Amino acid sequence: MAALFGKRTPPRAGPPPGEIEPIAASAARVTLDPVQNVITTAEWQSDAWKYYREIPEVFYGVAYDAGICSRARLYVGKVDPDSSSKPPPVPEERGDLIGPLDELTGGQAGQSRFLDRQVSQWAVAGESYWVGFDDPNPKEKTKARRWVVASSKELEQRGRDLIVTLPDSSTAQGEQIVLKDGKFASIRTWQPDPERGHLPISPMRALRGPCRMLLKLQAKTMAQCDSRIPAGLLKVPSELDFPDPDGKGMTRDPKRIMRQLMDTMVTPIKQPDSAAAVVPLMVQGPAEALAALELLRFGNDLDSRTQSMIDSAIRRIGTGLDAPLSATTGETGNHWSQWQISEDALRARFFPKLARICGIITEYFYWPALRALKVPDPEQYVIWFDPADMALRPNKGPEAIQAYELGLVAARVVRRELGFPEEDAPTQQEWTRWMAEQLLRQGRPLDPQLAPALGLGSGGTTLREGRTPPLKAPGQDAPRGEVPGTQPDNTTPNPGELDTRPPAPPPVTAAAVARAAEWEMTAAELAAVRALAWAGRWLINHNDRSQRGALQDVDRHAVHTHLTAAANDLDAMLAGAYSDWETVAPDQPCVRDVIDNYVRVLLLTRRPHQPRLLASMLADSACGGG
Repeated sequence: MAALFGKRTPPRAGPPPGEIEPIAASAARVTLDPVQNVITTAEWQSDAWKYYREIPEVFYGVAYDAGICSRARLYVGKVDPDSSSKPPPVPEERGDLIGPLDELTGGQAGQSRFLDRQVSQWAVAGESYWVGFDDPNPKEKTKARRWVVASSKELEQRGRDLIVTLPDSSTAQGEQIVLKDGKFASIRTWQPDPERGHLPISPMRALRGPCRMLLKLQAKTMAQCDSRIPAGLLKVPSELDFPDPDGKGMTRDPKRIMRQLMDTMVTPIKQPDSAAAVVPLMVQGPAEALAALELLRFGNDLDSRTQSMIDSAIRRIGTGLDAPLSATTGETGNHWSQWQISEDALRARFFPKLARICGIITEYFYWPALRALKVPDPEQYVIWFDPADMALRPNKGPEAIQAYELGLVAARVVRRELGFPEEDAPTQQEWTRWMAEQLLRQGRPLDPQLAPALGLGSGGTTLREGRTPPLKAPGQDAPRGEVPGTQPDNTTPNPGELDTRPPAPPPVTAAAVARAAEWEMTAAELAAVRALAWAGRWLINHNDRSQRGALQDVDRHAVHTHLTAAANDLDAMLAGAYSDWETVAPDQPCVRDVIDNYVRVLLLTRRPHQPRLLASMLADSACGGG
């Protein structure tokens, strides 16, 4: 390990432009002096650890920072030549570059623990020690190099030897190992005091006053709760008769009265389900004596100012720790909800801490390690962090489903928010089968067009009961390739007769057919939207009047996306909805049936108008097919 820190390393490189600028931090290699104790713990640091253990708001404020930072992933990156972006990761095959980082942090599995301890140490005591040594591993009979993040409380200096209490000890007393001089390396990291940079500092040094006040207020409250003095003194006139504790009638004996009172007061405490907890103690005597029965109190109830002082101390602690106030007080939800954090908060609060740690690792550990491994140009590699797992994305699944039902987002958005990849999207056949199943669950007769999706063949009735199967559309029996009414009359008139034949119509082009199909689709859409608006008015008229104000600005054809339509009301709801269609297209009952089925599906599923769905249903129907 001596070669690892053989000479002074170059100055630390700054972060890539565009990344957060790290706050100043210091680190130094530690050389133990046999005369002077190098590893010390200041008084304020001992107080800080005490408050960390005894004040839950301090504990959680520190754990909040450490927990967020521990979700980052450290990696080895190669510095961008123009330093315009964060360093890209080196290939995983470069074990000579990745190995030192894994040695320091314990690999991917140990990085979280490494960052958690490092951030916690800085938040409480303002400093930490990284101790590296060759750790005997009896299972593999080899010596593995190991690093631990330790506080000054876990280190003890004996001359040039170092005694380390391992942080991951399984025993309550802690497992200690003795590291001989020259058999270990130690790096001290600290947040420098602006006035005296060689000394560490943390917010806990300035919070000793609020923490001390909070502990005293809590002690006062506990003393008042435990003390018997506030209970007061009960004055009992001698003329009153109390029940005898032995059940021998009534008594005026002061000793027996005291015994009875004690039993009456203590029994509900020991046995909450006892009748003594609710049945009052009977006392009899003259009215004047009963009026003289009085309780004298020697102290007030809990001081009303105490709670406000406690709240004030907690707020000061939260402010001093630079943690979100809601994270320490829980005012805007439980502590678990506070772990959901935005990207802006990460950049402002947590990225600087991680940048400091990465800078120290790079300068004081990684570059010397690469030099020892004789890696060319080690300064082109740095340790950096990936924050992808730090921000917990809130669950937007319910909102995405609602937005989809309102027609505001696509189905892929719902899958993304629910965590499903695009390859999980249903095929057209799966979607058709799902739609058929939904209609069956609604108790509706199955449409013949959807029956094959369930393997039921082509039999069945349409969605509306009593409706006849679709009729053949005009031109269905025409010879293949011909459009009825477009073939000229090829008969020749007799000689001398007037040629009364109409002129031959122009040939039907593909563009004309496309325009006709476009107009047919537009007409079908108009009929569907009109039927939805017809149903929307019915829903408004048949629902609570209080709904009308909320739906005032909603288009009538979209009302069904806000109000639920019952399956048994659909016939009444759509009565007369297709009168215009039957007037202008009386010879198209098949198309009308498809439109009606489409409208009923939207009403039952509360989906908005979807032209692509209508076009798909028309294309899959037998209307106009040959």
